[in-house]
Amino acid sequence: MFQFTSAIDTALAVLSYNIFGTNDTIATTGGIPYDNRFRIYLGSTNDAALNRGVERIKGDSRAELYAFRFYQTTGELHQPLVTLHNTLDPVVPFRHELTYSVLAALQRKLQFLSVLPVPTYGHCEFTTEQILGAFALMVQQANGSIGR
Repeated sequence: MFQFTSAIDTALAVLSYNIFGTNDTIATTGGIPYDNRFRIYLGSTNDAALNRGVERIKGDSRAELYAFRFYQTTGELHQPLVTLHNTLDPVVPFRHELTYSVLAALQRKLQFLSVLPVPTYGHCEFTTEQILGAFALMVQQANGSIGR
């Protein structure tokens, strides 16, 4: 069932990231680190109208290289990583965890990754117990006291 407050919370979270996260990324990378001039967007109710109307941005090649080098995930883990993620996250979709799991598997590093799904709506909406439990699991894995 649709909840109006959830829609408002989602819109605020996405806008907040758009305003603060985007400007921080541009400042950190030294330019616009993405280029969508040739991207075709799919999945809307009218993809043709979407692609005609979407703003096209030319990226800065140096910033794109910086983002690729420092922000592109590889799955190349060398020590335990425990992640906590809301399955109904409106800002960062849970499928990102699945994508990272595939990357870790391709690098033969899946034994270092523990994904802890939290079956709730929200972005980083965790209880104190969930956070402490994830931290305890990471410490146990780092110390080698439990298998990965």
